[in-house]
Amino acid sequence: MSSRSFRYDVETPIEGTKFETMNKTGVWLFFAWTVATVATTGSLFLSEVWHFTPCVLCWYQRIFMYPLVIVLGIAAYRQKTDIVPYVLPLILIGGGISTYHIVIQKLPHDLSAAACGPVSCMDDYLNWFGWLTIPMLALAAFILITFALLQAKRSQKQEAAQG
Repeated sequence: MSSRSFRYDVETPIEGTKFETMNKTGVWLFFAWTVATVATTGSLFLSEVWHFTPCVLCWYQRIFMYPLVIVLGIAAYRQKTDIVPYVLPLILIGGGISTYHIVIQKLPHDLSAAACGPVSCMDDYLNWFGWLTIPMLALAAFILITFALLQAKRSQKQEAAQG
């Protein structure tokens, strides 16, 4: 079997969709969509089920993550990386906000400086292993999505070069 004809077979309940057989580009886009979906579902679970009230910075991170579910879902279905230039600003700004949030949570400073709204941005609802917080999870999601999109772009170029 040549590398040109190699396809990833993905089981799907819907016959005849583009998800039935995916190329490498489609798999990377599907992975990016999955990460965005898990991040969105996780943030909704924390606020709606566990009743954690998001701070202002958490809301901004959500604003930049939630649209990725729709846009990356469409891109994965179409197996096209044309959306990368349009979603990278969302990812970079959201990742920047996550980084800033981590810095104000972890570095020593005046506690009144972090009062950014009704809920303090210093609150650590989750602190797994003594260091893993909600903003770190958001940053990890933004980084994973960026990596997956860059891999998808690379795969699409390789597939185009192969014919």
